[in-house]
Amino acid sequence: MATAADFARLKETIRTDPLAGRMQTAILRQADSMLKKPMPQHVLPDGKRLLATSRDVKDRMQTLGLAWQLTGNSKYPEQAWKVMEAAGNFPDWNPPHFLDTAEMTRAFAVGLDWMYEAWTPAQREQICQWIIKQGIEPGMAAYTDRRNHNYTMVRVTHNWNQVCNGGIGTGALAIADLHPDEAREPLRHALECIQPSLACYAPDGGWNEGYGYYTFAMEYATGFLSSLEASLGTDFGLSKIPGFSLTPDFPTYIEGPCGSFFGYADCGEGEKKSSTIPYAGWVATRVGNTAR
Repeated sequence: MATAADFARLKETIRTDPLAGRMQTAILRQADSMLKKPMPQHVLPDGKRLLATSRDVKDRMQTLGLAWQLTGNSKYPEQAWKVMEAAGNFPDWNPPHFLDTAEMTRAFAVGLDWMYEAWTPAQREQICQWIIKQGIEPGMAAYTDRRNHNYTMVRVTHNWNQVCNGGIGTGALAIADLHPDEAREPLRHALECIQPSLACYAPDGGWNEGYGYYTFAMEYATGFLSSLEASLGTDFGLSKIPGFSLTPDFPTYIEGPCGSFFGYADCGEGEKKSSTIPYAGWVATRVGNTAR
């Protein structure tokens, strides 16, 4: 999702752009608040989902990783390691509800990659082993075992597809340099299985689940595709699947002038609570329709 060159450019932007400077201040304030948070726990509040914990770890890895890239302060990877050690040693990442596993896998992929230079070789290997055991292995069971409940979940055409395949695929990319054999097959399966869901943006870029799940699916689709581009220099044509190039227009049409959005399908009408701009913006830049 980001390269060393991206982070270098970001630091230069912060130096020259007052708005970017204020955003950095807010990010570092948020990262500092995470230094005091309790460690994540393997808790399923409804008896089914670990999802809140997976998302909490994802937010921590992205925020602490960005803070470290911006400042070089070791307190951020030191805290990130404690968080990954706690979550990595969970008994599992709740594969029965596979979203939890996929989101935690992406969280650890970001933690490994964005703070890579801060880790010792032993820490890098340990993070890889957590990704393999807790994420990749359940992912491979989903891809290859027709009796596995998740065999269907990685092949559906709704938001689960892009989250599950995007999360496992990003995890495979993160470990690929150190563990190419363990990365090869899950990455191949993710590339194949995500395609039917991406095809659902046809013909005009819309999403049939409504605004909320559009944002959720796009976060993981663009995270995976941009990680492919950053890691391998190609997204294997996934961004050229018909309809996907038009999807940056979708929020324009679904949002009203007062900051609300039109509710339909599995989404209520109401005030916008999350922004599609980073995800739609990446697609717009990638396919060259930023003028629209």
